[in-house]
Amino acid sequence: MRHQLLGDEHLKNISDEYTLGAELGKGKFGVARRGTRKSDQAAVAVKTISKRKITGSSDIAQLRAEIDIMQKVDHPHIIKYFDCFEDRQDVHV
Repeated sequence: MRHQLLGDEHLKNISDEYTLGAELGKGKFGVARRGTRKSDQAAVAVKTISKRKITGSSDIAQLRAEIDIMQKVDHPHIIKYFDCFEDRQDVHV
């Protein structure tokens, strides 16, 4: 496995719980895709961040901070955080 960025609780396979679909957009670090949560067929957005793009400790800190903020925010105009997955190549939020 490439360098682990997040805690062990995030080391899981996203395809076990979500089906990824069409691309919604691209950014500097990754891609946002439409997804479906398998447990209840809920529509979600999944941000996939390539570990190759995360090159230093400041990038890791920024990713962890973004996840931390998303977990705390509850607002009708901001996408709700559900889960985070880490595999060999990517982090999925």
